[in-house]
Amino acid sequence: MKSVALNILIAGIVIVIAFVYIERKEANLVEQLVVEINNTKTEMEQTAKTTGLAQVDAVADSIVRDCSVRDRYEGLLGRLDTLSEAELREVQQLHAQCSHYYPTQKAFMANQLETLVSDYASLVAILNNIKAVAPEEYKVEDWKSLVTKESNRSSLLRQQYEIQGRIISALIEANGEEITNLLEEAKKVADSLNVISIQINQEREALVSI
Repeated sequence: MKSVALNILIAGIVIVIAFVYIERKEANLVEQLVVEINNTKTEMEQTAKTTGLAQVDAVADSIVRDCSVRDRYEGLLGRLDTLSEAELREVQQLHAQCSHYYPTQKAFMANQLETLVSDYASLVAILNNIKAVAPEEYKVEDWKSLVTKESNRSSLLRQQYEIQGRIISALIEANGEEITNLLEEAKKVADSLNVISIQINQEREALVSI
C-alpha cells in the first residue's frame, strides 16, 4: 500500500512539474509574441505616417527613382493650354518618362504597409490562439481598413496620371470632345482622391500616436 501511495505521489509531482513547465513555456511564448507584435506595430505606425504625409522611406527612395527632367516636365504641364504642338509632343515624351514616379512611390509604400499589417494580423492571431485577446486591443480590422484605403488611393493616383497622358494626346490631336470627356473623368478621380484622403487621415489619426 505504501508503494502504491508513493507511486501516486510521484506521479502527481511529475504532473505538477509538467504543468508548471508548460505554463512557463507558454508564458515565454506569449512574451515573445507581444514583443514582436509591438515591434511590428511601431513599423506600421511609422510607415502609415510616412505614407500619409506623401513621403517615402529610404527603401522606397532607393528603389523608385525620379526622372532627370522633372522641372522641365512640370513646367510644361503647368501651361498645357498654351503649348505649341512641338511642346505638346515634348511633354508627351516627358510624361512617359516621369508620370510613373509618384504613383509608383505611393504604391510601394502602400504595399509595405500591407505586408506589415498582414504580419501583424498573423502574430495577433497566434497570440489569440494561446491567450484570448480583445479585438479592440490590437485593432487588426481597423489597420486592414487603412491598408485597403491606401491601396485604393494609390490606384486613383495612377488613374489620375493616366488620364493626364490621354489629355495630352487629345490636345495634340485637337480632339475637343475627348478633352471635355477626359476633364470630367479627371474631376471625378480628383474628387474621389479628396474623399479617400480625408478618410485615410481620420483612420490614421485614430490608430497612430502622433
